[in-house]
Amino acid sequence: MRVGGGWRAGLVLALLCTFVPVSAPAEPDPVALGRRLYREGIGASGEPVEAIVQGDIPVDGTMFTCQSCHLRSGLGSVEGTVITLPTHAVWLYNPRPGINSLRLILDPDGIRPRFEELPHLVPPGDLRPAYTDESLARAIRFGVDPSGDLLSPTMPRYLLGDRDMAALIAYLKTLSAEFSPGVDEKAVHLATVIAGEVPEARREALLSVLRTMVRDHNAQWRAEARRAAKGPFYRQEMNVGFRNWELHEWELRGPPESWGAQLARRYAERPVFALVGGLAEGPWDPVHRFCEEHEIPCLFPVTDLPVVNRTDWYTMYFDKGYVQDGEAAAKYLRKELPAGAGALQVVRLDPPGRRLAQG
Repeated sequence: MRVGGGWRAGLVLALLCTFVPVSAPAEPDPVALGRRLYREGIGASGEPVEAIVQGDIPVDGTMFTCQSCHLRSGLGSVEGTVITLPTHAVWLYNPRPGINSLRLILDPDGIRPRFEELPHLVPPGDLRPAYTDESLARAIRFGVDPSGDLLSPTMPRYLLGDRDMAALIAYLKTLSAEFSPGVDEKAVHLATVIAGEVPEARREALLSVLRTMVRDHNAQWRAEARRAAKGPFYRQEMNVGFRNWELHEWELRGPPESWGAQLARRYAERPVFALVGGLAEGPWDPVHRFCEEHEIPCLFPVTDLPVVNRTDWYTMYFDKGYVQDGEAAAKYLRKELPAGAGALQVVRLDPPGRRLAQG
């Protein structure tokens, strides 16, 4: 009786597979790891990083993320008398005003700016050297800048290992390293979205306000040019950043399901820095999703159907629309109905009715 040769082929295949090299898992992108550390305080291990605040108070990175003070853009912030310096590559890797110069901004009591005494140029001898990767790691771990000056004890001293430090520095080098889409040497391009069959009167009411806002802003360019040439040194970053605004009016037609594709075509033709205002006859969801996916700020659209979401970042609404109305009704009923009494809820099965029920 003959035995089939299939087992031989199987044995050969098994032996070959034994010697086929298996590729190692791809290393995570250092910039992506650094982005998560900067924004969320989570290290490469998936655990919060550790830090020390005010010299002796241990905290974890989720309590004091870099983004909390230096902002997502890395442009820095001011809160009371605490000046949070920029952390983007252009600022870090070039000489900049030192700690002593920045202290000139405040009175000795730390309250009132002394504008009349601020020089246009940085005082001689107080230009801190550009950071290197090594000196930046020292600043992050120990709070010492390249001049040897101590940074504010408010800034956490992060206890980062070499991998986390390298990832964070790699990400900082990408922050504001080039103009954002929609920004060039002369202008910031903005857009407003009119979606669906918006009545003409409402459309013109919105557009007339936005056009006036842009016109009034652009009328300031002469004064801003003087400030950029002669303003105090600590405002130079802001003053030289002045741009005219250009408003683009994007009208979306057809069903809401088609709005995302229309926005993508518009954005490919003319990238914009932000969406401002806006009106929709229908849900704002397609515009909201587009802005989240492309990281485009969307400021104060006029809609009764906003996206109510605690985690999305880029859209800011006036209120929660019908959801907020539903919440107000529910709060009233909780207050007015007797304890234990029930209520019959009738839900209208259209977008406004569902949002009211959601509240």
